[in-house]
Amino acid sequence: MEASKHCVFPGWILEITTMLAYYLNVTIEPIVGSTAEFGGGVGNLINCSWNGLLGAIYNDTVDTVASMYQYTSEREAYFQFSYPVYNIQVVYISRTKSRSVASYLWNATLPYSTTVWFILVASWFSQTLAGVIIRKAEHRMELIRHYDPFEKIWQYLRLQIHQGEDRKRPFKSVTGHMAFAFFALLQATMFSLLYQASLLASLLQPADLLPFHSAEEMVKLINSREYQLLATTDNYKSSWYFTDLAHSNDLHFRTLREALVNNPIVLADSVDSALKMISDGNYIYPAQQDSFSLIKMREHCNLFKFSEGLPQKSAYYLFNKASNWTKLWNQGILMNQAFIQRTFRKYFEEDFLLGNVTVCPITKDEIPESQKPLDIVAVFGIFIMYFVGLSIAGAAFGCEIWFFHHAKKLITKHFSKVTLKIQRKTNTREEQHDFGKDHDANNDISMVPTWSGKVNDKVPVKLRGIKHKTNKKIALTTGSFQAELT
Repeated sequence: MEASKHCVFPGWILEITTMLAYYLNVTIEPIVGSTAEFGGGVGNLINCSWNGLLGAIYNDTVDTVASMYQYTSEREAYFQFSYPVYNIQVVYISRTKSRSVASYLWNATLPYSTTVWFILVASWFSQTLAGVIIRKAEHRMELIRHYDPFEKIWQYLRLQIHQGEDRKRPFKSVTGHMAFAFFALLQATMFSLLYQASLLASLLQPADLLPFHSAEEMVKLINSREYQLLATTDNYKSSWYFTDLAHSNDLHFRTLREALVNNPIVLADSVDSALKMISDGNYIYPAQQDSFSLIKMREHCNLFKFSEGLPQKSAYYLFNKASNWTKLWNQGILMNQAFIQRTFRKYFEEDFLLGNVTVCPITKDEIPESQKPLDIVAVFGIFIMYFVGLSIAGAAFGCEIWFFHHAKKLITKHFSKVTLKIQRKTNTREEQHDFGKDHDANNDISMVPTWSGKVNDKVPVKLRGIKHKTNKKIALTTGSFQAELT
């Protein structure tokens, strides 16, 4: 059962078990059979009795099985656990995404995260506002004759987009020069150059086809119902993973348990059917690092595995409660840790192509961008930004034209009304002026009050019931009245 040149990969459990038996100088009597012969599956507790492979240990049909088990309180009540053989990690299997045109829209924003973009925009607004305030202060200090806030905003914007060709001094004060220098050096130069280099790198790097990159993102996909958690019927009943999912206080299991409240687990009949469902739909299949499903998944072209930051669990041999082999077996495990770790890496970390590996054709999305010319799709996001900006400018131009014509009509209408009022008042005054002259010619001016002295103000006089005002100086003497109406 050990590895040889004729069978390099007999199986990781067989290699480890054979080495332990060799070290302990014991003979293994293999009992070969399928899980169906023992009741099916790895083993479940039904009516205080175990079936499957664990049932064979429980019934003392075998001393142990060529399979590693994880700790659960239920198993601990009926079996002896050996010393931990190795640690395994939770692994999620899902399918890769197909890259669409929509995924290229944000290529231009990839160099910076959303937070960095927000900080950069806020920084530009704050520094531009500071420049406008400093310019206003210079105007009040009479360092400049004219003040236009939009002129300073436009200057900062031109410098940000590397169009600052103005040779004039941006400010008259030392404070203004310092603020402008920091803006030009840090935001307009360093961040812009860094963006250019990062943008080129993002356009040349391979496409990101993974639906999630962390355990938190995976849970969000389950919570939003974009993906569903998938399991085989046997695994759902017997796996330690689902026991921990139901009862563990680990953060990952707790958040996933909450996400599954409104998005229940989907069950498949077998590993093969589960992998087929994953390949065709939005499913996530929980497995473990030494699971056979990780070898079977190589038969499909669009599947990937994820394990970063996920919980780990120790793997053990299990023995009957009355077995005398546990102590001796533990000694062999402790003394052969180097071989155990080497074997584990050989099967699960060195990426040897085990099982029936499908030769998948290389798709366009899998070709590195550095080996392809930058086509219209790759830079589609930049053109979208250009057309959006052009559309906004066109809309603003249309608004300006509409406002100009609308305002012109309002102004013309207003001035027409004002002109008409002035004309009416002028005509009325001319009529009153002519009427006064006619009465003055007939010496028919009478004065009610008696004045003495000179008056330089506007003096109201009554001319046969008509009140007039004159700016002329009038001389009033006793018994006489002289006035000139204009």
